[in-house]
Amino acid sequence: MSSLPPSALASLDDSLALPFASVDELRAAKSIDVPEIIEQLETAAESAQALRVLVSAELPEASWQNREELEALLEEIRKRAQPSSSAHPHFPVSTLETALEPEAVVQTGSTLPAVEYSAHTSGELVGTNPLFYGNTFTNVSMVPLRPEPDSFQSGQSRVTGWITAIGALIAALAVVCFGISFERQMGKLRTQLTQSSEARTQMLQDEMRTDQRAWVGLTEATVRPLTANGGGFTIKLQNTGKTPALDLQVADVATIEDIDQSGPLQEPNVTAAAGNLMPGAIYTTDVWFTTSPDAVAGLTRDRLRAANYVYITYKDVFQKPHATKACFYWRKSLPRVKPCDRYNELN
Repeated sequence: MSSLPPSALASLDDSLALPFASVDELRAAKSIDVPEIIEQLETAAESAQALRVLVSAELPEASWQNREELEALLEEIRKRAQPSSSAHPHFPVSTLETALEPEAVVQTGSTLPAVEYSAHTSGELVGTNPLFYGNTFTNVSMVPLRPEPDSFQSGQSRVTGWITAIGALIAALAVVCFGISFERQMGKLRTQLTQSSEARTQMLQDEMRTDQRAWVGLTEATVRPLTANGGGFTIKLQNTGKTPALDLQVADVATIEDIDQSGPLQEPNVTAAAGNLMPGAIYTTDVWFTTSPDAVAGLTRDRLRAANYVYITYKDVFQKPHATKACFYWRKSLPRVKPCDRYNELN
């Protein structure tokens, strides 16, 4: 029985080292070359298939489920391949001096003629063979042995041949089935790696755009003094992002409402174009409202409040649209404006 080459298992381990390294890079959120990983896995599959064929050739009925069982089979093959350590048996030989007489001649033929010789022994041996007592044999004829056909050995050889052929067929079928199963698994793995890579790339792209985009919001609002028929606010909008806000549009509406009102009675619909707002830049504007003398009196006596609703739209440098809603209110008892409970959104 031949032993497996030591490089068979080492080749499989070496071919798996690179895919494992790529998996570690993927766990660390590093970019990977998907086609290269697929090629590495195909190389590992070829090494695994070659090792399986070698094991099946040595142990046709062998099967395993994990690496430990495979290594146990390889150890069994190595033990079978080692030469036997037991030495050939030694038989004691008595001291025997035999001298052929010069006249002894062996003639060719189907039977050998008698060979006359004198045999001398040292010591006494128990037995009935005349040779052990120093007697001389004459006219000893030896008939050559003729091998006879052994029907049992012939039948055994045929059975062994059939078993070998069946084992080879089973091994070939196992290799084919393994190849089909592995190809299906490789297809699923390719799909998973592609989907994972695409999802990871999209996620990284979204994170980068979120980090670099423009963010426009209301940063300050100041109350203007009341007049007999109204009042107003000064508002400041700022781009706190890292890139410009493009095509900035501002819509604003100021209303006089009850103190406990929770939302606007109407959405801002009068839009003013503010252009582009660079990172860190501030856009300032005044918002005025006109109302009745009774409403002004209600504000002065702290029975009503003046609320301001701002609706801002713009695009970032990636051409994605965004909108910001802001609301604040003021009444006589407040030293400064306060944000509303609702209508404050940023995206």
